[in-house]
Amino acid sequence: MMQFSRRNFVKAGAAGLALASMPSLVRGAQKSKPQIAVQLYSVRTLCGKDLVGTLKAIKEMGYVGVEFAGYYGKNAKELKQILGDVGLVACGTHTGLDTIKPEKIQETIAFNQRSATSF
Repeated sequence: MMQFSRRNFVKAGAAGLALASMPSLVRGAQKSKPQIAVQLYSVRTLCGKDLVGTLKAIKEMGYVGVEFAGYYGKNAKELKQILGDVGLVACGTHTGLDTIKPEKIQETIAFNQRSATSF
């Protein structure tokens, strides 16, 4: 168990209050919205039926990126084009264990590089 003196507790509390009263120090001086992405696994059934329509709806909700959970029959070039057209970026992907084994890792890296966009 960590020992915490009253003096250190008061110092930590004062520092916390000072930071809380100055949000620009906590978040930085920049006043921009956080960039948030959605896991496509959570809408996998919709993606399976209409990937482009689902991505457009996600963009309209205010998300800026997606994390793939399958590619719905699309290759890397097609995915990059769709994301560009819709105005989203790919910020991640669910990667199966079999795709990172030594015999497949280079193929997986190449696919992700071809489809990559970033925040």
